[in-house]
Amino acid sequence: MSEPACIDHETEPPDLNGPMLRVMMAAAAYQARRIARTLRLSAADRQDAEQQVLLALLERRRFFDMARGPWTPFVHRVARQAAQGIADGYAEDRRRSGTWSDETTDPDNVRDDALETIVDAAAPSANDILYLHGLHRFMTGLPVELRLVVGLAIGADGELADAQRASGLSTSEFYRRLREIRYRLMAAGLADLRFLD
Repeated sequence: MSEPACIDHETEPPDLNGPMLRVMMAAAAYQARRIARTLRLSAADRQDAEQQVLLALLERRRFFDMARGPWTPFVHRVARQAAQGIADGYAEDRRRSGTWSDETTDPDNVRDDALETIVDAAAPSANDILYLHGLHRFMTGLPVELRLVVGLAIGADGELADAQRASGLSTSEFYRRLREIRYRLMAAGLADLRFLD
């Protein structure tokens, strides 16, 4: 009788590439700005918050599972959670020390009013999640030659001229494939006619 295999719940962190790192940095900066605006943090405190969010993203990236969803929603979810913890820490520090940038701010209302907006406003709606899931399924179902164009366009952050050069395709062929992708998006109900302009 063989021994049961150990189940390892922690996997190796995915190797970070340029686009993945840009998503992480953008999410950290966005959440830090939200905390800074809500709690009226100094520029130095905002930068500290951004670094803390980025550190949380780096630590938790080992939990990313491509089979469960795309990278970007995972990063934004982790960044929101980290930002809430950081904001709670700032609020608790202020509550203990009695120092508030606005004398009219009631420490008991900060958690209920201001900090809750950090999570609520940034949280994707059910429609957003369904759209991202549909978009992910759409992209994985594309023929290889069209998936190549999508991957290059995403990797180039929408700089289509850079993506075209990286593809090795002629300009006309690259943009023909891009237009086909747009038509397919429209046919799948993931874009409307304005997207084709």
